[in-house]
Amino acid sequence: MANSGNFLNKLIRFENKIAFIYFVIGMAWIYFSDTLAGSLTDNQHLLTKINIFKGFAYAILTALLLFFYVRKHMSRLRKSEEIANQKSIEIAAQNQELLKVNADLQVAKNLAEINERNYREAQALAHVGNWELDLEDHSLYWSDEVYRIFGLEPDEYVATYETFLGFVHPDDLNLVEKSYHDHITNFVPYNIVHRIIRPDKSVRYVNEKCLTNFNSSGKAIRLVGTIADITEQKIARDALLRTQHSIDNVTDSILWVDSGAKIVNANQSACRNLEFSMDELLTKTIFDVDPIFRREHWADHWESLSIGSSFMLETQHQTSS
Repeated sequence: MANSGNFLNKLIRFENKIAFIYFVIGMAWIYFSDTLAGSLTDNQHLLTKINIFKGFAYAILTALLLFFYVRKHMSRLRKSEEIANQKSIEIAAQNQELLKVNADLQVAKNLAEINERNYREAQALAHVGNWELDLEDHSLYWSDEVYRIFGLEPDEYVATYETFLGFVHPDDLNLVEKSYHDHITNFVPYNIVHRIIRPDKSVRYVNEKCLTNFNSSGKAIRLVGTIADITEQKIARDALLRTQHSIDNVTDSILWVDSGAKIVNANQSACRNLEFSMDELLTKTIFDVDPIFRREHWADHWESLSIGSSFMLETQHQTSS
């Protein structure tokens, strides 16, 4: 539509030019031809023939001039029209490319949002957050899960290194600061477990790890790390250690065996009573330490244990000596 309008405007201007040229040529022809004929003769018959000739000559000359002018102008118009059409095709192709780019960008944006959501959900499930500390402007970034580990809502606090230290348990503060200093000055790996105190006064155990970026002069400029809430694992491990301590300190020998009657674990009393080291004991079977235990009965004993029942038996242990 825009090209058609431009062509119509050009055609109207062209018609105005033709009319103007026709008028100028006609007036110039009449004036100069009459002046020339009057200077050559006074014979009216001859002047009449001259006027007739002038008419034909004017018509032919005007037609030739208009023909060449129109031909030249129409050639320009056709060329302009071809250029305009080519530009229209190029613009249409560019518009299609832009639409495709926009569609690709939207798809990429959607995928980025999905990946970000999945990343946040994965951190929440694992109770692991990530952080970044810029040592040049001292800005600290916490992911949403870091805030939750500290008992906060995301962006509830302005995260700074000083803010972080304010949550560290007082008894662990020296450990955290020394580990941080040793890491950025002596390149000691930063992998520590310490306690934090939440705003509700509950204590949580966290495991922090980080890597450091250095500039060309070897100066630390940026730390990137993770923090994991390991409170449940720490409680379970401590309970396991207490249980192991209790088992190790009873006077009775306790042995753990697998389906093939191989000893897979033992308490310290078993090692003392049987006079074997733990490594030696783990190379033996129940038949090695109890010579009266009959091998042919082991399958029945194991089947009874595997279905949740129990059995009683009298054993006699053989020491290393």
